[in-house]
Amino acid sequence: MADRVDLDLPVDRYALLTGDPHLRRPAIDLLARLRPPHAGHVTAVGSSSWPIGRPGFIRGKVTGRHIVALVARLYGLDMALSNGILETLLTSPAQLDELSTHWPIEFRREFVFAIALLPPFDIYIVDAPFPSPRDRFGQMWRVLFDERTEGKTLITSSTRGRDLVEFCSKAIIFDRGWATVTDRLEEALDQYPPVATPPERTDRQEEADEEI
Repeated sequence: MADRVDLDLPVDRYALLTGDPHLRRPAIDLLARLRPPHAGHVTAVGSSSWPIGRPGFIRGKVTGRHIVALVARLYGLDMALSNGILETLLTSPAQLDELSTHWPIEFRREFVFAIALLPPFDIYIVDAPFPSPRDRFGQMWRVLFDERTEGKTLITSSTRGRDLVEFCSKAIIFDRGWATVTDRLEEALDQYPPVATPPERTDRQEEADEEI
């Protein structure tokens, strides 16, 4: 997918676009440094988040408090403050004490977005549609997200076009073995409209993983 790439991404807000939705996830993994490229290297100045919004972030029989404790230890955060932030943000904070295997889908989604705002990052990478601003959680999350990301780099692969228009000013386009950056975001969205990746793992997805 990207075998001839030399990108320099200054601090800004980028929408990741591609003509093949199967390439979106491996591209995010590459930019987030979750996987090494076959050749060359990816470097970043400062710390970067994990891909925010991925449901696979939560695994195993653990409670929300256990995950908060782990993140707090990894990033040197105050435990009480971290729990307090989540208790304020989440619609049903009492579920933090329950095993994640018992969480409703909506609470799980809130949690994966909320916990990503606890550590301070220099680069925020979002790999899912943003929380809706129509409900309490979405409104509060976006206020804190705007505060956290002010003056920072944002890379998002949201499949919701209005998210990209609202939060981004430029686009990173992966197409035909090349990666380019453009500040003509709306034109790029017309040419590469965001499309959701099929949920099942297809042969094309395996090919895309190999290409990246």
